Amino acid sequence: MKDSITAAEFAGVVEQFAPLAAAYDWDNSGYNVCCHDRIQKVLVALDLTMPVLAEAKAGGYDTILTHHPVLFHAAKQLWQARPVDSLVMQAIRQGCNIYCAHTSFDCALQGMNWVLAQKFELRAVRPLQVEARGTDGVPTAVLGSVGELAEPMPAMDFAALVKRTLDAQDVRYTPGKGSVSRVALLGGAGGEAIYPAAEVGADALITGEVKHNLFREAAQLGIAVCEAGHYDTEKVFRTHLHMCLQKEFFALQYNIKVEESEIEAAPYRAV
Repeated sequence: MKDSITAAEFAGVVEQFAPLAAAYDWDNSGYNVCCHDRIQKVLVALDLTMPVLAEAKAGGYDTILTHHPVLFHAAKQLWQARPVDSLVMQAIRQGCNIYCAHTSFDCALQGMNWVLAQKFELRAVRPLQVEARGTDGVPTAVLGSVGELAEPMPAMDFAALVKRTLDAQDVRYTPGKGSVSRVALLGGAGGEAIYPAAEVGADALITGEVKHNLFREAAQLGIAVCEAGHYDTEKVFRTHLHMCLQKEFFALQYNIKVEESEIEAAPYRAV
C-alpha cells in the first residue's frame, strides 16, 4: 500500500467525482492553496474556517477538501485583518493544502443534487437541466435534479419531510398546488430554479436560498418551494465525498486517511 500520494494523484481521485470540466468558468474549483506534494491525511468540510483549520492542525491533516472555494477572485495583496486573506495565510503557515470541489461537484452527473435526490428516495431521477454535452451527446454538466416521490403528499407534510430528512434548522415554504409528487432539487442558492422546475412539471423545489420575489413568483407558478438553508442543503458534501474518497483509496491500495470535520456547523442559527 502507498502511504502517501502526490497532490496531482489526490486531485485525480477527487475529480472522478467532481470533474473540473463540469465547473463553471467563473468558479475556482481545484487547488486554492498547495503547500506540499505529499498527501497522507485529508479532512473534508463544506467551508474553510479558522475552527476547521485548527481541527486540521490538531489532527495532523495535511490537506483539507472543501466544497466552497476560499479564493474566488485574483488577489493582489493579502491582509491579515481581512477574513478571507487570514484563512489563506493561516493555511500556508501550517502547511495545509486546500482543494475545493465547488461547481465541479454541483454540476457533476452524480454530484450534489443527485446525492440529495437519493436522500429523499426519489424515483426516476434525472437532470433538471443539461448544461453541457460531450461529442457523443451524453451530458457532461448538469444543473439540479428532478425525480418522483413514492407517493404524493400534501405540501405541508412535504415541507416537514424536507426539514426532517435534511435535519435542517428551519424550512420556509410556499404551498404550491397543495400536493407534491414530482420534486426538483438544487442545493445552495437555487431559487432561480423555479423556472426550469416549472418547465418539467415539478410540484416542488428544494433549495437553500430563495429571494423574496422568487417566493412570489413560485406562488404564481404553483410550485411548493422549500427553502431549507444553504448549509443544510449542501452538508451532504462532507459525508458523500468522505465515503467516495475512502472507498476509492482503498481500491487503489492507498493508505490515505479521510475524515469528515467534526466541528463544522452552519454559520447562522434559527430561533
